[in-house]
This record gives sequence, structure tokens and C-alpha cells, in this order.
Amino acid sequence: MARTPKSVDELAHLVEEFGAERHLADRVTALRQSRGWSQDRLAAEMAAAGCPIPQSAISRIENATARRDITVDEAISFAKVFGVPLIELLLPPGAQGSVLLLQLLRHGGHVAQQLRASQQAYADAVERVAELLLEDSMHYAAFDIARADERITFEGNEEISKLGFMDEVEARYRALGGTA
Repeated sequence: MARTPKSVDELAHLVEEFGAERHLADRVTALRQSRGWSQDRLAAEMAAAGCPIPQSAISRIENATARRDITVDEAISFAKVFGVPLIELLLPPGAQGSVLLLQLLRHGGHVAQQLRASQQAYADAVERVAELLLEDSMHYAAFDIARADERITFEGNEEISKLGFMDEVEARYRALGGTA
């Protein structure tokens, strides 16, 4: 069963534990073949990426019995040419899903932060409207009129119900001691 890293630190540990030059060589071969590229084509792509490497060197890198070492510049360029993160090239086959999982977890964390910020902005808006209603009875009359028109149109003509918001404002208004 494949281990799934729970953090970037654990991913770094996974690379330390399982990362190997042979994985990089195997991934180079697999990615080249999946694109239908010859070794000559890969050599041309590497040269275009600023890391010229002859076809014969690619052949030796891919040769499982007599592998040639891969330089750091070559590893970085392979990642660039194939459009994959370098770390993905260093992990054993099957571990790429863990990289995707970490990317999704990071994205989910970012979305959760945005959600919390939106929830706070919503709560602040409810609080501010309720406070305005307490300040002046004319505000409450305007609130009642707005409440009667249960839908509101935003830019782009998108209509959404505002009743939930109005209900929350009313509840907060009453909690603050307001009366209709």
C-alpha cells in the first residue's frame, strides 16, 4: 500500500526515503515514450530548454544495466521539458498520486481560508446592518421595505434570495435588544 504524505515536510521525507536517480531515469523513459518521442526528439527538446544533451547520453540514462548519472541541470530540464514538477520525477512509480494529493490539499486549504474570510465578512455585514437598525427607526422602516422585495439583482443580472441574510439581520437586531 502506497504511503500518502500529509505535509510538504513528509513529501520531502518521502523523496529522501524513496527518491532515486533510477526513478528519474525510469520516469524520463516513460514520459518520453508516452509522448511518442524518440530519443533524438527528447535531445532536441532538451537543447531548446537550454540543456543540450546528445541522444547517446539519453540512451545511457535510460539503459537500466549501465546507467549514466544525471546532472542537476539535466534533471531540472527534464522536468521543464515534460512539464512536471521535479519532485515528481524523483519519486517511485505510483507516488505521483501523492504529489497530486498534496497539490489538492494545498488548494483546499487556500479555499478554506477564503471561505473563513467570506464567512467573517458575512457576519460583519449582518452585525453592521443590525447596528444601523438600532440607530434609527427610519432604518428599520427601510429594512421592512427591502425585506418585502425578497430577491435582489446583482451585476450580470444574477438574482439571489436575500431572505436568509435578512432573517439573520432580524435575529441579530432582536438579540441586540431591537424591537419592531
